[in-house]
Amino acid sequence: MATIYETTQATFEAALKRTYAAGDTLQLVGPFTELRPTRPMVAGLAQIDIDASRADYLRDTYAYDLCNVNLHSAKLQVGSKFGFGFRCDRPINLGLFDCTGTGDALPRADTRNVMFLDGKNCTVSRFVGSGAEVVVHAERVDGLTVTEVEGFKHGSDVVDAYNVVNFLIDQIYGHDPLTLPGMHPDCVQLSSMGIQTRNGVIRRVKARGAMQGVTAFNHPEIDPTVYLGFADITVEDCDIQVSMPQAIALYDCARPRVCGNAVATTGGPDQATINLIRCTDEVRGGNTIAAWPPYAASSDGADPRTMTTTPTPVPAPAPAPAPAPAPAPTPKPKRRRK
Repeated sequence: MATIYETTQATFEAALKRTYAAGDTLQLVGPFTELRPTRPMVAGLAQIDIDASRADYLRDTYAYDLCNVNLHSAKLQVGSKFGFGFRCDRPINLGLFDCTGTGDALPRADTRNVMFLDGKNCTVSRFVGSGAEVVVHAERVDGLTVTEVEGFKHGSDVVDAYNVVNFLIDQIYGHDPLTLPGMHPDCVQLSSMGIQTRNGVIRRVKARGAMQGVTAFNHPEIDPTVYLGFADITVEDCDIQVSMPQAIALYDCARPRVCGNAVATTGGPDQATINLIRCTDEVRGGNTIAAWPPYAASSDGADPRTMTTTPTPVPAPAPAPAPAPAPAPTPKPKRRRK
């Protein structure tokens, strides 16, 4: 039977070192500031839950090797020491669920509501973040799921996926950014530097305001051994209404699928649009771009996911011609008797 164990900041790090059964819960009580929790992966390590619904807040948490843990209902605050609401290096099987993240009224550079680095199987779901440069930042992660995230009053991006493989980014809502000098906010931004970001699905992104939508830029002209492009990226069913021209942009992507997205421009001199630059084997369709005078509306045909095709019947091979009858043998001439 699962057990609940109460813990405060003074006892939390020691509590993580105990042995638990699968489904056990640590109940956090009181404020938590500048924690450095760790729970390294070992054979048989049980998956446990940390319930932070009774904690005043978790401020500037900087974890490492935190494995087989799900954190629930935490009020994460960006602090002044580390600059993170919650950061974890080398996580394995780590999830954040039903949490919130807050920061400064004017976001500072290099701050994150949530950050995963060098991890495997990381999840953020049902999260609302603001007051940091980036709401959710994942870098060098294999197996990333980010769903139902709202970001606003952020200095740059809502979701960053840098050097990430095998990922799902779904139902992201970005709006009302507070742009830092020199920044171009994105609702979702991919990057490949040293590791190719690949095998990912981005769907149902909703972007509003002075920002870009879904972007994956690449700069091989700087260093082609570092900027490696992208592969097998799907962007579908997004609703992008922004004032910057790059509503959806994929550069140097092999086998992209861009389907069923609606784009509209809300300000600025240029029309927000969809750009696939130097991509190969692309599949696209069902996308619409609303008019923004003097630019006309456009679309790129039917959504290939909804098209039905009837296979063309292959004609049966014609029967082989009957073999010609064998010629009759030539009769031998009869000899006459003398």
